[in-house]
Amino acid sequence: MPDDLSRRKILGVFLSNYRAITRRVAARLGSPADAEDVLQESWFKLQRLGDASHVAHPASFVHSVVNNVANDFLRAHSTRVRYETAPEMETQSRHVPSTEQVYDYAQRLRRLQRVIASLPPRQRQAFTLHKFDGLSHSEVAAEMGISRSAVEKLVMKSLQRCRDELAGDLQED
Repeated sequence: MPDDLSRRKILGVFLSNYRAITRRVAARLGSPADAEDVLQESWFKLQRLGDASHVAHPASFVHSVVNNVANDFLRAHSTRVRYETAPEMETQSRHVPSTEQVYDYAQRLRRLQRVIASLPPRQRQAFTLHKFDGLSHSEVAAEMGISRSAVEKLVMKSLQRCRDELAGDLQED
């Protein structure tokens, strides 16, 4: 029975956070309908979960499952789009960045990744949950177990650090 209790707790976390998860996934995928598909698949995966007694943090586990399903969806969608639109793209004129621009953007991205990686752990967590996962300050606060004001301060400090470290990059173009 402990396994069933653990699984029910995980499903309960999923259901009680359903709206917040839906908003976050919809922001990431750009479509509420796609978000619903991802959440439905996540629900099925969680329903089929066998031994859940090893799950110490149900909210984190649910977040990981949903995130993995969303990643799978994005991979499948990008492959489908690539093959379905390839002939159409040949006939369309579009802006193709130069090799120098691609290299420059890649360098900037690597610098940004290094800055984010160098943030203190709590700042990095608040920043990535808010900016990359699309959670509101209140949702981040609930996820991290801190006040909304603390989240705002952590995110502001992270943004300021990124601005300071990347000041030269932001002025170019």
